[in-house]
Amino acid sequence: MIRILTLVVLLAVSVYGGQKCWDRKENRNIRDLVRKVSCMEPRKTLVPLPVPKGFDRVYPSVVEVPRCAGQMCIQLDQECVATETKNMTITVEAHRLNSLMEHECVDISVQEDVMCGCNCERSQESCGINKVFNRNFCRCECKQGLKNECKNKMVENPGLFMWDETSCTCPCNNQHVKCGDGQVFVHETCECRYVMES
Repeated sequence: MIRILTLVVLLAVSVYGGQKCWDRKENRNIRDLVRKVSCMEPRKTLVPLPVPKGFDRVYPSVVEVPRCAGQMCIQLDQECVATETKNMTITVEAHRLNSLMEHECVDISVQEDVMCGCNCERSQESCGINKVFNRNFCRCECKQGLKNECKNKMVENPGLFMWDETSCTCPCNNQHVKCGDGQVFVHETCECRYVMES
């Protein structure tokens, strides 16, 4: 509850020049909106029904089912998922679009979300070789030391290298250098070298 209130305060107040962005009524509307979309309990959602094998369509084609999807988590990298589910059975009219226009009653099983929770879907495997997974913040972060190594390269070779926070690498500052005849661009040194030299 405290985390939700914190988010409400963050959304409702801007500290730019000490002024608030919204008046009292607008603040109340924002608070109500945040309460409605916060990941707390499943809410009714229209879900399309699958068409059973051997049929062309079902009626009704959608049904209202309690679902967690589409709700908001405090941490941006997390998503609202079902922590507990159960199957519900719905009877529909299944139609065959042939000359006889046959139809029959068919039971379809649909998942109903019982409880919601914010969950981190990421893992170390999703991070790549230059990053480590921080479970507390549900995000991939650059391995320690990589940025300092890059800074050292930048000091030793001014203008040649730059730090890329997205990939946690130290690529060349200008990778589109045109090398002379018999030369190739060497990414490790960010210079043109003669083929025999490299």
